[in-house]
Amino acid sequence: MTRTAVALGLLLASTATVGAVETLKRTATPGAFLRVARHHDIDETGCIPRDPPSLVVTAQPKKGSTLIGLELTTIPDGKCRGTMVDTRVLLYMAEDANGGDDRFEYEVGHSPLRVEKFAVQVRIPKR
Repeated sequence: MTRTAVALGLLLASTATVGAVETLKRTATPGAFLRVARHHDIDETGCIPRDPPSLVVTAQPKKGSTLIGLELTTIPDGKCRGTMVDTRVLLYMAEDANGGDDRFEYEVGHSPLRVEKFAVQVRIPKR
């Protein structure tokens, strides 16, 4: 492999756009699933759905568990309103009935060059 190819590979690997970590705040009821977030990809120039993004929990919660699913949803507003698209769904279930706070992190990969990071703070009311 030439130096140019190695340099180009390093340049491409370093251009992945990862913005600041967005923090989501939610309240969960122990024993019930909470929909934390939904993520989809669509080409807005032609309202053409793309494959759903990847979703990976990178730091697990301590007082609950997560579940990643797939659902078919309809874009609710904007230029592509009414378009159906496959959507990645992130669910959380609090398992600690003593209440308190929980936290976990996840990443959404729209492409190798576009990854979003999220931190989720969950408040669990005491039963």
